[in-house]
Amino acid sequence: MPPRDEALLDARSDLPPAAPRPKGSPWPLAIALSLGVLACAGAGTAGLLYLEMRQQDAAFARERDKRAEAEEELRGARAGFEEQLVAARRGRAEAETETMRLQGELERVRRRGEEEGQRLGERVTSLERELGQARQLIQRLSAREERPRPEQQPTAQGAPAAGDWKAIERRLSQSVVFIATQLSGRRKDGTTVPLNCFGTGFFASSAGHIVTNKHVIEPWKFREMAERMAVEGIEVIEGSYQIHVWVAGTRFLRGAGNERQMDLSTGYSTATNTLEVVRTAPDKWETIQVGGGGARSLRYHDDQGNEDLAILRARVAAPVPAVTFGSSDSVEKLDEVMVLGFPAGPMILEAGVAETSPATGQVRKVEQTIFVSAAMIGGNSGGPLIDKRGRVVGISTRVAGGTETLGSCLRIEHAVTLLQGGAW
Repeated sequence: MPPRDEALLDARSDLPPAAPRPKGSPWPLAIALSLGVLACAGAGTAGLLYLEMRQQDAAFARERDKRAEAEEELRGARAGFEEQLVAARRGRAEAETETMRLQGELERVRRRGEEEGQRLGERVTSLERELGQARQLIQRLSAREERPRPEQQPTAQGAPAAGDWKAIERRLSQSVVFIATQLSGRRKDGTTVPLNCFGTGFFASSAGHIVTNKHVIEPWKFREMAERMAVEGIEVIEGSYQIHVWVAGTRFLRGAGNERQMDLSTGYSTATNTLEVVRTAPDKWETIQVGGGGARSLRYHDDQGNEDLAILRARVAAPVPAVTFGSSDSVEKLDEVMVLGFPAGPMILEAGVAETSPATGQVRKVEQTIFVSAAMIGGNSGGPLIDKRGRVVGISTRVAGGTETLGSCLRIEHAVTLLQGGAW
């Protein structure tokens, strides 16, 4: 095939003229430039990363140094704390040892004191028993004008056997007294209202000191009477306050029927200057609101503490038989005990004679007070709680929750403290 004339072909072509062919490609140069730029950028980035890594290494090195210093300080502090802890433990062990030694010594001293007190009380009781029994017999003969029952005759020398409640009651009834507090009030309308209170007490010394409850001789301080007086608008009539005491077995009423009156000649009384209030435990007040819409504050004596105690003194002509004190720590749960007093006051004393009424039961528990199952009724307040050896270990004071089967008795040590002048 003969060669074609390219120019002739192009001249004759009906197509647009073709673009001139390039003489060389620009891409290699562009690629080279791009690679150079990337290389420079990579080198710069690597440099920055290197600098940043150096800075982080320096920061890490500083943190390691700080941590090492902190650990060193912690080790020092821990060593010091351990030394202090060892010293504290050593001091605590020494203190516990000393405390145990002192407790043992205190227990030994307390036991010696109890034994000495018991021996002294038994000696005094043995000396006073015969005189007291004779005095009691004379009082009964004078009051009833009849010979006493055989079991009321003076007993043989020596204390009753443990748990012989009949013998214990016969002996201790000589030391129990019936207390009547007379008080009159006046309402706003002028009417007069009696505010009398009755209770029990017992001779704590042959000189005539009598232990009883404060609410027996100062009833207006306690909630029941204080609230009544506030609600009814009652004011105490000045000069109406008197306290009377009769030894168990004596006649306290004279006359008959509605004409019967208290016979002050057979007992002791503030009205005849033969009785006085020696001291009472400090008042402990509580406050409540009374009166409904027109409520006002009423202050009354808290009867849940150990302050419901009072000491009276009868001006006796001769030594009287006093009770023997025991220790409240000597009774435990289920131990047999007896409460002695005048439950219901004069309501059950039909003959007008202050005849004691005993009730036996068991100790329920011993805490700040002694809880017993022996029946306690209003009128028992202030009477003795007696253990099976005939010793007084508590004072009948209140009944839990309005029952008659869970009585609360103050420990006898509180009465002893008050007898000695008080230490509240």
